[in-house]
Amino acid sequence: MKYQWKDITSYSQGDTNRTPGSWEMSVGSLRIVVTRHIDHDPTDWLLDFSDRRLIWLKNKDIDKAKVEALKFVYDHFSNTAKLVKEALAEAKKK
Repeated sequence: MKYQWKDITSYSQGDTNRTPGSWEMSVGSLRIVVTRHIDHDPTDWLLDFSDRRLIWLKNKDIDKAKVEALKFVYDHFSNTAKLVKEALAEAKKK
């Protein structure tokens, strides 16, 4: 399988119950995490995802830089959406 969930749960040394509580998958540059929160019901799952990075823009003019930024985000996430769709198809096969 190309896309797999990895247990990223941090366990205490004395923790005898090793039930996973956090899972991570990388899809392209996107990091997807499904996790529980200590202050919520143990059957509730939360989603965290990010693609945080700094991209140097070529344009020095602010208006052109804004257009360049939007184009980058559109192109990047269009490609990432294709990868997420592949991961979804793999997950549905299980």
